[in-house]
Amino acid sequence: MKLVKKVKKGYHRFRTLLHDKPLALPSEEECVLIEELRAVFLTLPVPGIDCHSEAGNKWSQFVQQLHVLLKNNDPREFLRWDVILETMYAFDAPYSKSEFNSLINNPKWESIWKDAIRECEIGHPYPYYLFPDSSENLIHHAYHVLRFEIETKALIKDCDLIFEFGGGYGSMCRLIYKLGFKGKYIIFDFPEFSALQTYFLKSLGLNVYNSDTFNANQSGVLCISDIDMLRQIIDNHNSDSTNSLFLATWSISETPLSVRDTIFDITKQFAFYLIAYQQSFGEVNNKEYFRKWKSEYSLDMKWFDQPMSHHKGNNYLFGRANII
Repeated sequence: MKLVKKVKKGYHRFRTLLHDKPLALPSEEECVLIEELRAVFLTLPVPGIDCHSEAGNKWSQFVQQLHVLLKNNDPREFLRWDVILETMYAFDAPYSKSEFNSLINNPKWESIWKDAIRECEIGHPYPYYLFPDSSENLIHHAYHVLRFEIETKALIKDCDLIFEFGGGYGSMCRLIYKLGFKGKYIIFDFPEFSALQTYFLKSLGLNVYNSDTFNANQSGVLCISDIDMLRQIIDNHNSDSTNSLFLATWSISETPLSVRDTIFDITKQFAFYLIAYQQSFGEVNNKEYFRKWKSEYSLDMKWFDQPMSHHKGNNYLFGRANII
């Protein structure tokens, strides 16, 4: 059985590499963005491995590797670095074919999804052998949005503020803007990943602001790591908004309970939730945690908590305010 799986995996990678293309020489604009990215990393201390949790130690190790890779390698190929493939990029995943089939069988495949999942060259993503214009990771993110829209009967592009907790390298943000989103998008993450997100999204031509200029604009992205600044910006926005979305795919369910409490306190007035979570993580039973959290959250929310049949051991949790 192990030999069969190994052969299948090798064949999958072979078909992927058939569609692969080398990178061209960097443009002047790319060189500027690379230097900006490296300059930010030089200001960030390399974290030590002294966290009290296994998850904290693991993320510290990932960040350490990212510092080394960025210093010695071409960031235009960051989506091929092992640290990225391990933490935030679906490649050779057993659920990819099922998710891709859901997209192509959706009535909006030709009008929306086919174009929405066309990949860019930023990061040099591996092409998906069944649809070389895309990648498994972008398909994975599109499937999350598809499921959210089917269950909640809401279009993600109609939100005016999206707050993503743990945004990977910015792929979901990129997809949502491509789907027609016109509002503000906040990504909260470690400083190193905030820098990587800024590099990726700026490379795509999206408007990425700092905390001083974000509020003055009606649309655009803020990549932030300061929890107090996050609270202030969201509180200011929510004073005149009823259409905010909280988004977290396998991020909030990996954090300590105290951090979850802080984040959910910040989002307590949000109208929509798109969460994907592991049913258990470390010593935490996430199914029980989210069951209790939902019951205490608000009577004005309708929840959709569903196990992923194609990705066992994981659940979707979608929420929609009854007043919407």
